[in-house]
Amino acid sequence: MAQGGSRRARVIVAVTSIGGIALATVGACTLYSTGLADSGGDASVIVPGHDATAPDAPVEVADAQEAAADVGAPEAGPDGCAPIETNCLDGLDNDCNGLTDCADPACTAGYECVPSPATEWTGYSLYDDGRATACPSTYGTQEDTYEGLIFSPAQCAACVCTASGAACGTSAVACGPTCGATLATLGATCDDFGVAVSLDPSSSCSATVPTASAGTCASSGGAATSPPVSFSKLSRTCGETSGPGGGCSVGQACVAKPPSGTHGVCVSQAVSGATLCPSAYPHAYIVMPSATSFDDTRGCTSCSCGSPRGVSCAASVTLYPAIGCTDGSAGDDGGGPISFAANGTCQPDLVDASTAFASGMLQANVTSQGSCTPDGGTATGTVLPTNQTAYCCQD
Repeated sequence: MAQGGSRRARVIVAVTSIGGIALATVGACTLYSTGLADSGGDASVIVPGHDATAPDAPVEVADAQEAAADVGAPEAGPDGCAPIETNCLDGLDNDCNGLTDCADPACTAGYECVPSPATEWTGYSLYDDGRATACPSTYGTQEDTYEGLIFSPAQCAACVCTASGAACGTSAVACGPTCGATLATLGATCDDFGVAVSLDPSSSCSATVPTASAGTCASSGGAATSPPVSFSKLSRTCGETSGPGGGCSVGQACVAKPPSGTHGVCVSQAVSGATLCPSAYPHAYIVMPSATSFDDTRGCTSCSCGSPRGVSCAASVTLYPAIGCTDGSAGDDGGGPISFAANGTCQPDLVDASTAFASGMLQANVTSQGSCTPDGGTATGTVLPTNQTAYCCQD
């Protein structure tokens, strides 16, 4: 080789292993590698500056060990080269052997090439069905995740309807030997007849049952109680903390090998509609990031009531001998007021002697406000997951 040529052009002619570190001289550069086994024996090295073609005696191993001791531990070789590939995920040829990351033998034990996903997917990560094992340092971005919502419909309190405000109407009064003569239609206020009506012992009177008018129904109840939400699985994901590296063929990337218990290397993306996993990562696992990653719309329909039914009244009619519904004298007989039930039947024997009556009034009471049919209080809504992420994995 011509003098003054590049240091990298000199040929390695001898190798020795000293303290587990192989040294080889290339011109003025000594390269270090821990990937070579100790050759043993009296192997020799070319001393920097020595002519490799000269028949001089080789340097003994003891001399080489002494020289290595003077240099100290080789953190980096000349020209910035590391003794071995120091980072299998940085895309660099750290030890200057022409092999990067996954292509370097130093990386094959813990790293592998995997297919690169389409741009909408994020790589690379791990997925674990449980949470028993912490994430490895190469996938140190740990997230405890949740899967499979379990929930029950809302529990609705019963709807209740309360009727009120019913009232009693008027009653038609008729008197005579067979209750055939209409006397008056009486209500809750006094009605003066204008012309006094005489009744004798043969007379009978009847009064119709007052018409009951329904009031209103107020609803209550229907309050919703939503049972707690739980999950069918508590899982864990681990995101890659560095990389991916190089040294792989086109369309692939260098990543750390996944530990046992996981589902191989995964890629991920946020779920929005249907998600189809890439063919190289065919197994999908859909996770939520927290125990509150859901929309809970459970509730109950409002309560309502129909119209009241079954309203009823009880009433009686009182006839007075004087106007204004008073007990004053209405004639020579001096008789007092008489009362009879407003039940629609003809009632005899109301007076012992002929008596004149000048006014009358209905006394009525609501005996039943009726009842209403409740409606509502039906469970509605559901629980839907939010912020889901799809992890598509090799296994």
